[in-house]
Amino acid sequence: LVCITHGLVDALNERYLMLQPAVVAPDGCDLASPHLEGGGFEADLIYAGSLHPWKGVETLVKAMVYLPGRSLKVLGGSAEEIGRLKLLARSWGVDDRCELLGRVPAKEVELHLKRARVGVVPNHAHAIGTRFTSPLKVFEYLAAGRPVAASDLPSLREVLDDSVARFAPPGSPRSLAVAAEKLLKDEAKLAQMSQAARRLAE
Repeated sequence: LVCITHGLVDALNERYLMLQPAVVAPDGCDLASPHLEGGGFEADLIYAGSLHPWKGVETLVKAMVYLPGRSLKVLGGSAEEIGRLKLLARSWGVDDRCELLGRVPAKEVELHLKRARVGVVPNHAHAIGTRFTSPLKVFEYLAAGRPVAASDLPSLREVLDDSVARFAPPGSPRSLAVAAEKLLKDEAKLAQMSQAARRLAE
C-alpha cells in the first residue's frame, strides 16, 4: 500500500487487520521557479485551495478581526462559495482587508504565493483534515518559500515542524491570528523560515 499519511495507514490497518507492507509518500508539487520574482508583497496572508467547510477558511476570515492592519488573499472556490465568504467578511468587518479572488489559472498561483508573506492552512479537526489529508497547498507554500500558519493536526505535523510553521488549535480564529502574527512580526525570523521552507520542499 502507498498512502499519503500515516493516519491513513493506521486507519486501513484498523479496518483490514494489518494489511502490510505499507509506505507513506506525502503529496508534493513542482518546485517554484527560482528566477520568479514576486515584485513586492501584496498580502500578509494567503490561502490557496478549495473552500470545503473542513478546510477552515471561515475561521481564517474571522481571524482577521484579531489581525488589525494585516491583509488576506484567498485563491479558490466557486462563485457561490466566494459570495458566502464575502458576506462573512463583511459581517465581521474585515472585508476591506480580504481579497477573495475565486479560482485563478494554475500558472498564476505561484506568483500570488511569491507576493504574500505567509501561507495558511486552517483545517478543522475533521476526520479528513486530522488524519487523511496531505494538502497540496502546504507543498506549494513551501516550494514558494512561504512559512506556514497551520492548524495543529497530526496530518499537518507529519510534514510541517517549527522550523517552517507556527501552529494553532483548529477552529479558533483568535489562536490562528496569534500564530500568524508570530510569523509576521519578526521579519528576520520570517526570512530565515522562508529559506527553511524552500529547503524542506526540495
